[in-house]
Amino acid sequence: MRSKAAMALAGLCLVLSACSSPPPAAPGPATSGAPEPTSTGWSSSGVPREAAEAQPLPVGHCGQAPGEFKANVYQGTPDTDCREARAALVGLAKGDGDDSGHVDGHGTDIEGWSCVFPMDAEVKAYALTLVCEKGRQRFFVRPATVAVPAGYHVEPWNYHAEGAGSGSELYFTTETRKHHCSYIEDRIGCDNHAFPDDLPTVSHMGAQQQPTAIELESQGRPRFTAYGDPVYSLASASGEWGADTEVLGYGQLLLVRGIACTVDRERGVVCTNGDHGFEISSSDYALH
Repeated sequence: MRSKAAMALAGLCLVLSACSSPPPAAPGPATSGAPEPTSTGWSSSGVPREAAEAQPLPVGHCGQAPGEFKANVYQGTPDTDCREARAALVGLAKGDGDDSGHVDGHGTDIEGWSCVFPMDAEVKAYALTLVCEKGRQRFFVRPATVAVPAGYHVEPWNYHAEGAGSGSELYFTTETRKHHCSYIEDRIGCDNHAFPDDLPTVSHMGAQQQPTAIELESQGRPRFTAYGDPVYSLASASGEWGADTEVLGYGQLLLVRGIACTVDRERGVVCTNGDHGFEISSSDYALH
């Protein structure tokens, strides 16, 4: 079925400033169902071998989308096969998607993948144009102009929450639940529930004190600051900070309004806006 899927793909192409002419035909399928190797071959991860040998891709990166899409493909899980993701995109470009199971017109199925086309506001806020899932596999498509660090991508809408903490759109906590952060407008912030003791003091209400939060906007350098109460934490119904907040797991990547955050076992919460960023754990910190 081509109707809604083809229309959605056309919108995707416009967003990515691509598809000015019909995409090339897909390579002939190999016995595994993945695209057959080209003259340059494919790496074991499913990335064209020429690209893989030229410069190893960061964790979670599949490389450039096939055809004329001016976009890049990313893994949502370590199990995601980049070759299968690229093959699905070739099929979508040909209009092979079946949208019969997506009555709202914002999704399609292709080669076993269930794909969602984000709404316009989500495309703008999350720099995300397509998410597809099949079993334990998940891949994401983003415009090639977006700076994306290493990590396995997560769906931002899973981090929407309402609670007694603040009016933020998205919240996340770490697996240890020591650090609680949220995106508010064009910045990310994390409250000081378990920061190191040797932080530089900041001015608050005419006096110097330990910071209560760290912040990073979509542009500029990070900063420590102070508020009267936690600003970036979500309180549960029991009053415990972060008890009901969605966890951003180790190695996972959340990208919102140009700010990417991940969690590292050693460095703690790591956020960057492309040029600058911060790392904060219970024992150390770094500002870039």
